Amino acid sequence: MPENYLGKIAKLDPDVVLLIDSAHFDGQAGQVRLLDPEELNESSFSTHSASLKLIEAYFQAECQSKVMLLCAQPKHVRFGEPPSEEMVGAVDLVSGLLMDILGKGGSPE
Repeated sequence: MPENYLGKIAKLDPDVVLLIDSAHFDGQAGQVRLLDPEELNESSFSTHSASLKLIEAYFQAECQSKVMLLCAQPKHVRFGEPPSEEMVGAVDLVSGLLMDILGKGGSPE
C-alpha cells in the first residue's frame, strides 16, 4: 500500500512522485498511459482512486511534489484471477523501461 510509505518518500523531497497502478480509462487491454491525478474522474477506475487525490494533496503540502500516475488498462478485474497476457506484457514493458531509465540515471535515447 502506497499509504505506508508517504512520510519516507516525502523526506526525500522529490520533484515528482510516480505511482504505478492499473486503471480503467477505456483503452485497449494492456495499454499504458501517464495520467495526472486530476484526469481521474468517475469514469476512471483505479484500485486506489479514492486515495490518489489524498496522496497528491499530501505530497503537494509536504514537499510540493508533482504526482503522476502510470497506469495500464486491465482486460478484466476479477478477484482471484491472474492478470491477462496483455497486462503481463504491459508490466514487462514498463518495468524494462524504468530499469533502463533508472540504470542510466536519465531518460532513454
